[in-house]
Amino acid sequence: MKKLILFDIDGTLISMKRSAQRAIMEYACEYAIGYSVPPSAIPPLSGKTDKQIIREILANLEISQTENEAITIDFLEGLRIATPKHSSEETINVLINVKELVKHLHNHPDFQLALLTGNNRDCAYSKLMPTGLDIYFPFGAFGCDHHDRKKLPPIAIERGNIFTRQNHFSADTTLIIGDAPGDVSCAKANDIPVLAVATGLFSVEELQQEGANLVLKNFSNLDTSVEAIQSLLSV
Repeated sequence: MKKLILFDIDGTLISMKRSAQRAIMEYACEYAIGYSVPPSAIPPLSGKTDKQIIREILANLEISQTENEAITIDFLEGLRIATPKHSSEETINVLINVKELVKHLHNHPDFQLALLTGNNRDCAYSKLMPTGLDIYFPFGAFGCDHHDRKKLPPIAIERGNIFTRQNHFSADTTLIIGDAPGDVSCAKANDIPVLAVATGLFSVEELQQEGANLVLKNFSNLDTSVEAIQSLLSV
């Protein structure tokens, strides 16, 4: 029976230049709110959904909650417009050995790859397309699906069963791979094992303290990475 592997994007598969991240966020905020937002109002982004990020920005700006829904829609649209403009081979770096690992898992008959990311869907694929990784992830759950990342795994699992036209996948046959405490807490909330990788902003020790089942420094050793995945999925 196939197992479902859900990959985070930023800090796990790729990294993006800070200048590009900043330009995207500035455009989306101005598009949604109507003026340039001070950097102090923008929270740390790692492990959060796009909807959660704009909620925190609005709270920091003390903007009325009654305006949230319309502003959130415009914020997501601003991200959708700006992300492709700032996603290129010059601004996006595929993290160490990621292509080799993803290709290996894609070709393995026991695994189905998908995304679990805080990015909204269009932005997720805009970031992956310059790297060629987009073709390995036919579906996923995204930041536009829910503001709470912990609600995303069941969505990804349901889409996996629709995609394969079989009820292959459940929490017991799924693995989440990510680089942030948000990935770990999301997995734990759904009783899904999680492989954390310290290629983002958080160290091996920090991710271990969050309760990840296994933590790798990076994916530099293909055999070690695959063995970790297989052990967590009991393959």
